[in-house]
Amino acid sequence: MHSRLFVMLLLLLALPAGAAVTVVSTSPANGARGVDPGLAQFSVRFSEPVGPAYSFVLSDAGAPLPATGNPLFSEKNTVCTVPVKLAPSTTYAVWINSARFNNFRSAKDGTPVTPYQVTFTTASAAGPQPSALVVVSTFPKHGAKGVKPGKSEIRIRFSAPVRPDGYSFVISDQGRFPTLVGKPRFEEGNTVCVQQVTLQPGVTYALSINSERFNSFRSLADPTVAVRPYLLKFTTAGKRLGAAPPASGPTRLAFASRHGPPMQVTVCVDPRVELLGIVFRLAGNPEYSQDRLPAYTEDIRRHFTRFAGHPLIQLAKQLQREQGVSYNAPMSLAPYLGDARDLQPRVPLEPPPPGLDPRWPGSEPPRFLELARAFVREADFARFIREHQPLYDQTTGELAQVLREAGHLEWLADFFGSRPGARLLVVVGLGNGGHCYGASARTPQGEELYCILGAWQPDERGVPCFDEAIVPTVVHEFVHSYTNPLVDSHQAALEQVGQRSFAPVERQMAEQAYGEWKIMLYETMVRACVGRYLLACQSAPAAERLLQECESLGFRLVRPLYTLLAEYESNRDRYPTLEAFMPRIIARLQQAG
Repeated sequence: MHSRLFVMLLLLLALPAGAAVTVVSTSPANGARGVDPGLAQFSVRFSEPVGPAYSFVLSDAGAPLPATGNPLFSEKNTVCTVPVKLAPSTTYAVWINSARFNNFRSAKDGTPVTPYQVTFTTASAAGPQPSALVVVSTFPKHGAKGVKPGKSEIRIRFSAPVRPDGYSFVISDQGRFPTLVGKPRFEEGNTVCVQQVTLQPGVTYALSINSERFNSFRSLADPTVAVRPYLLKFTTAGKRLGAAPPASGPTRLAFASRHGPPMQVTVCVDPRVELLGIVFRLAGNPEYSQDRLPAYTEDIRRHFTRFAGHPLIQLAKQLQREQGVSYNAPMSLAPYLGDARDLQPRVPLEPPPPGLDPRWPGSEPPRFLELARAFVREADFARFIREHQPLYDQTTGELAQVLREAGHLEWLADFFGSRPGARLLVVVGLGNGGHCYGASARTPQGEELYCILGAWQPDERGVPCFDEAIVPTVVHEFVHSYTNPLVDSHQAALEQVGQRSFAPVERQMAEQAYGEWKIMLYETMVRACVGRYLLACQSAPAAERLLQECESLGFRLVRPLYTLLAEYESNRDRYPTLEAFMPRIIARLQQAG
């Protein structure tokens, strides 16, 4: 990069007509004084997506911007960030586009960004200003390539001490979020944060250290001051592992079990799940409105937003508002539907069949499905699915390979006992944001157990990416189908201890969308069992990390139940199923609660 001017060599001679694209803000702000010279990034926010070319142009109003690397685009290409090394007591000036150099252009129609001059002046001495708290350096460095994969750590040095009781590592659409191992530690008088990670070879990783919304890295001296958001992006050495060829529709896996025939698991993207996720996204449910796969959610908006006033969407809003149909409730309906074209119920939905969430009032599913059939026709939902089938096939192939290599899903049959005739399905809900759900259905064709995974981490192609860190989540969602019915069938014996244990943590549970004692016990049973999975299939430290996480989230009954389950595992002749062990579980929970 030239020290005095960095522009892309591509110069577009014809200027297409279009709506004005403008600079909305910069950091540091235009005209700012007393800017911390330790600031490591200069960023520009635009009124709409731009790129990938750029023009930062010299200005006579100050020194040139001292860039130390190439610009990076983020937040759906509405923000451009440049790494810089500032000097104290210096006025900097730069044009964002100019009459001659105008490569910042609308990603939609090529309209150049209106030229905008920025000037700012750094403080007289290096070091933090009273109101500024910034990232000074990181390891790996921002933009680093060839970073060693495997077990590693991310080190972040701040310009002043930060509080050790809060941190925010935020997912970025610029790369894969690294697998975090445990909680961060703070060193050197709380000026350095160290986070253990596991890195795969050949992967571009990205995370934001704080963001506008999530900003728990805060000043130790003044907790009202948050660390200024900082994008960290780097690429590991080697060839990417786990890259798989696209599947051709659903992929079936077999896991050898000690109890009966191999366990069959189907991995797929299910149009019924996509439909319900899209409907409740249009209805405004926050849990279905996350933008974790930007390209895919943009396609949803482009195809379906004009149907936001459809009677189906209005009914979905009403169901959420009046009945609380949210989170897992929409997904509980999906297994009971025929294909996404005719949406015929596979069994009568009145009275509610096992597994259908009780928040669906008895009269509403038929009305909902009638409107859904009209929506599918009018919005041409089938075309949307066809257009995205290559993405679905690539997603299925990626997840199937991870589960094939690291899943150990035979543990489910070994731990709970064989369920002859049951079908297990891992469904990726690309439109579901970051939330995952367990679901089940009993139909004339047999029992079906579902793990419905959200998709929250795209790779550089926009395809959801997975690694072995996803496996405990898959196990977690399947375990719901084994243990929730046990809580239901023993509700009378568990209610008193459940209510007594729920009361002290009610607020903490509500923040996690666990609004009553029985849901807390559902999660308690599941998490204790997942701890046994981690102990059996991964490591004792992995199980211990889960237990500590549960305790921090208010699930104080998980550890005693996890310990008790060792007795179950050692006495399977006496306790062939977890149902047979339930009297011991109830007694232990009553004692611990």
